[in-house]
Order: sequence, then C-alpha cells, then structure tokens
Amino acid sequence: MAGISLHTELAMLTQAGLTPRQALAAATGNVGAMFGWPVGELKSGVAADLLVLDANPTVDITNLKRIRHVVLAGELLDRGTLLRRP
Repeated sequence: MAGISLHTELAMLTQAGLTPRQALAAATGNVGAMFGWPVGELKSGVAADLLVLDANPTVDITNLKRIRHVVLAGELLDRGTLLRRP
C-alpha cells in the first residue's frame, strides 16, 4: 500500500547497501527529476511540502520517524490533529 510501507522500504534500501542519503534520493529527488517535478526547492513563492525532523535521516534512516512538523502546500499542519484522524 502506497505510503504505509515507505519507512520499511527505505530501511531495506539501506540494508541492501545504499547510504541513507542515496535511499532518500531514490524516494524523492530522483523520482522528481524523472517526472519533472520541482523537488528540493525551498524558496519564496514555492508552495513547499516538507517534514521538519528532530534528527538527521542521512545519519540514520529511521530518524525519518522523528517528525516535528509537517508542511503541506506551504501550510503548517497540526501533527496531533493528523494523528487523531480516523
């Protein structure tokens, strides 16, 4: 199921020998480049989708689960509200 297994898939990529940075690139920037999506641009006038984490995922891929904030289309979402959704 799309999305649910992302953390597992990224961990498996690192277990297969990719660095955490390479696994992240495979899941984000490389896909964006292939489809012509603007990935990795954080600047004025661009509606950003991003996660603010408490730890560096390029050091340990499991740090992706340490989410502090979620920004969707430039809007800061309340994580607690998201977790309470049915």
